[in-house]
Amino acid sequence: MSDQLSVEFAGRVPRSVVDRTVEAARHDLDGQTPPGALEELLHRLAHYRLDLYRDTQGETG
Repeated sequence: MSDQLSVEFAGRVPRSVVDRTVEAARHDLDGQTPPGALEELLHRLAHYRLDLYRDTQGETG
């Protein structure tokens, strides 16, 4: 998941932030979703959070 999102956010969000965001999203979803839905929901949640990070960084930096 981190590899895919790193490609999507290349040049806009550092890889270390992508990795931490994916791990945090995985932790937040752990035990909250059916196993078959985890990957899709993980991608959506991490993508949403990375969009917020990118938008916030663009405004301040």
